[in-house]
Amino acid sequence: MPSDTTGLRSLSTADRAEQLATTSEYSADGERLTDDFGPLHEVTLAKELKGSTSETTLAASTAVTAREHKSYAYDENRPADAAVSGLVTSTVTGASLAGYATDADTAKCTNKNCGFRFK
Repeated sequence: MPSDTTGLRSLSTADRAEQLATTSEYSADGERLTDDFGPLHEVTLAKELKGSTSETTLAASTAVTAREHKSYAYDENRPADAAVSGLVTSTVTGASLAGYATDADTAKCTNKNCGFRFK
């Protein structure tokens, strides 16, 4: 039997399904998508990920299980007289690891480098 690098075999069917699902989170009013999480899978870190202690810091090139995490920000630097609001102005994509407060290998896409524009 192949090794279980994701740790999924020890989970119940429902918990396994949750870890393998793509999930979305919304603002309290339900109007804005705030976060997307992809299925759990193995990735190799491109950069070091700081943990809360030196023992939990992960070196670059470490293979880990993570979920792709994309967070959305709205109306950053929106001019007061802009005709529209509620637009995504940046996204941050990274690898979400259980037990870590911050995502690994994040990349920010802003209105300047991704084409988001107020008109």
